[in-house]
Amino acid sequence: MERDRLIQLDYLRGLMALAVMVFHYDKWTTGVWDADTPQGKLGVYAVSSFFIISGMALAHRYAGVLPHAWKSFAVRRIQRIYPMLWIATIATLVIDDNTRSWQTILLNLTGLFGFNDASADIATGAWSIGCELVYYCFFPIILWTGERKKWLFLLLWAVAVAIGVARAFFPPFSVPGTAQAEWWPFYVQAPGHAWFFITGVALSLFSGHMRAISDKYWRLLLLTAAAGFFFTCTGGDPLSLTGGPTMVWLSACTVAAVTGWIFGVGELSGKFGRILGWLGNISYALYLLHPLVYRGVKSLGSRCFEAPLWVWALTAAALSFLVADFVEKKAARSVITRPGDQ
Repeated sequence: MERDRLIQLDYLRGLMALAVMVFHYDKWTTGVWDADTPQGKLGVYAVSSFFIISGMALAHRYAGVLPHAWKSFAVRRIQRIYPMLWIATIATLVIDDNTRSWQTILLNLTGLFGFNDASADIATGAWSIGCELVYYCFFPIILWTGERKKWLFLLLWAVAVAIGVARAFFPPFSVPGTAQAEWWPFYVQAPGHAWFFITGVALSLFSGHMRAISDKYWRLLLLTAAAGFFFTCTGGDPLSLTGGPTMVWLSACTVAAVTGWIFGVGELSGKFGRILGWLGNISYALYLLHPLVYRGVKSLGSRCFEAPLWVWALTAAALSFLVADFVEKKAARSVITRPGDQ
């Protein structure tokens, strides 16, 4: 059964994709990842927000029809995820100087790298897509459990939270000064982020109770959580975003802010609403393709004339919107047989 689209999820998804692009372009332009800046924090927690959004959108869409409609679910997920993943992966292979094994290439093209090693992603940022594909495989069971066995679902959620939190207090995350190259391969693995996805499912399952609370309280929660998130001092080290008490606090703020947004923000009218809706529609392409656009603009532009890196970043940002819009319309949306896919 086709359900109403949750437009506020589109808005948030688009904003988070934009935040990831700003984070990457700032990092590549300055050569610094400052974890105290808004973009520095969102470089990590925008992706966490994606997982929450994904869990809620899928649970909203498939409530009451899974696991019986698992074939339809699988087909639509494949249609939505793989074309863009293939475009980003193949384009990266073409322009990259790194030599990769056929096993790595095959795992990326099939999406199975998320089960094996999400840090072996070829396209920049594709690790999160690998994690999503892992969650999709378990989603019918998770949703069925939430609908039929609430106590078991809550136990599953608690275990996932325990895994995500406990990870932050073990090496390499608990060792100050650990280089990103050492902690990143552990950070991107699917088990550590599963609780965000399951939280999204829970928000949908309990949405009836939560919508009984006035919008103004959810907006207050959104503002309070956002303030807690952006004004928390991390010391500037990206490691603090993924480990220790700071990670727990920022994760809690992220969940609270996303929850406040979902239940406190409705459909927006006027030009601003249309822009956010458009941004949400191109978010997946923008997320995966903006690194390729940046590399292309920087490489081609630097051959013509010298310019500061910020010039290439601004040019790439503008071009990324155009490329994402084109690819979503021509390459991705053309394989979606029904509207309303989230």
